[in-house]
Amino acid sequence: MHPGYPIVEVYLPRLYEYVEFNRQLSTFEPLYSFTLLLSQGVKMQLAKFLLLIFLVALSLGCGEINNELCISQENSDLHDFSGLKAYKNIDDAVACSVQMKLPIFILFTGYGCVSVRRTTFEEKLFSSRKLRSIIAAKFIPVVMYVDDRKKLEEPQIAIRNGMERKLRTVGNIHSDYQIQKFKQNSQPLFAILDHNGDQIISHMAYSEDSKQYYHFLKAGFEKYKMLIDQESKVIDN
Repeated sequence: MHPGYPIVEVYLPRLYEYVEFNRQLSTFEPLYSFTLLLSQGVKMQLAKFLLLIFLVALSLGCGEINNELCISQENSDLHDFSGLKAYKNIDDAVACSVQMKLPIFILFTGYGCVSVRRTTFEEKLFSSRKLRSIIAAKFIPVVMYVDDRKKLEEPQIAIRNGMERKLRTVGNIHSDYQIQKFKQNSQPLFAILDHNGDQIISHMAYSEDSKQYYHFLKAGFEKYKMLIDQESKVIDN
């Protein structure tokens, strides 16, 4: 493909795939154009130069990360989670997902699980500029603390295994939602939903490999795009 330039031949497909997936980020749009030129076979000196620009820009993590949620929603309640805005409840996240046509990314965690949060979410996700950028641009994030002790105005009744259980705190609501929806009661847990609140890919638990988080986000977003395309075709017909 590119005789004499094995590095371009080896890495170009990977670069093109990565930048194409991230092109919604403003700083990746020019890089997308660069890699598109490379894939179309520009001169090798220019190819080397553009490849160098891409690698330098990627290593510097250029560009701001700014996720704009539907903050105008009445009574919306947001976390400031390591610099990213995230909803505190699933209802607001679903409403915003419908408005912005983006999938929902959920983290179930706990205030009492400091080591879990630090090791898993903050270090593996939010400290990674690549992953934070993807979440900011392509998802509606919601962080649900299962040990949030804020009292509900009125206790709610949940039915589990045929038995009634009183939910008295916000954390009780989040924990019950996790158990009922995903059949899991351990944290951290990551899940991706569509704008109807339906799970679209298998949820994910803790992983030491940050690449798994990237593939999880990528798979979730691509599945959501496919679902949106199918809905559009049904409407058109």
